[in-house]
Amino acid sequence: MVPRDAQTLQGASVRQVHPSDVQAIRRLHEQAFPLRYKESYYEKLVNGQVWGVVTEEDSTGELIGVLTGEFVPERLARDAPLLSRFTLFGEPRLAYIMTLAVSSTYHRQGIATQMLAQFESSARRERCRYMYLHVLDTNEGAMRFYEQQGFDRVALIRNFYFIDAAPRNALTYHKQLHEELGGWIARLFGTLLSFLRRSSPARTANEQV
Repeated sequence: MVPRDAQTLQGASVRQVHPSDVQAIRRLHEQAFPLRYKESYYEKLVNGQVWGVVTEEDSTGELIGVLTGEFVPERLARDAPLLSRFTLFGEPRLAYIMTLAVSSTYHRQGIATQMLAQFESSARRERCRYMYLHVLDTNEGAMRFYEQQGFDRVALIRNFYFIDAAPRNALTYHKQLHEELGGWIARLFGTLLSFLRRSSPARTANEQV
């Protein structure tokens, strides 16, 4: 669920997507991406089937940023083998960043960071173990941004995109939100072992012979 309370950032507010935002979001996407999104994507966005926030310039009402994503079961995630492991606590979920775009006039003002922070908060509430995304392997600006936000590059996927009648490669980035089961068990075992050592009575000299 997207937080309903708008947050102010340098004269702009982050809020939920409204149905009236579709055309402005479409323009932001067309400016930022070489891909064109299907009408069904925008329908899901305004119907709440896709998670989304926009950043609105307070004085003019102009939409200057958008982030969309979804929370998906691991079995439906395209890169699941790269991203997740077995869990005992129900089916694991992943948070996928579908699009993140900011108007070029407002780059480097913390807008993308603020929207990403809201998505991460929602992903943690949804108990997603990873956030992940794909970027063109030539998009160095996006790579730097996500690496600064704590994402790791995990895979190169060849011919992932088809742009201008040509195949293009993608990089998969992810950020761990909740610890894997193996690490949790190791910590639990270590804590139990320390407790048993502290609880054991000290042996006397005679007992040690």
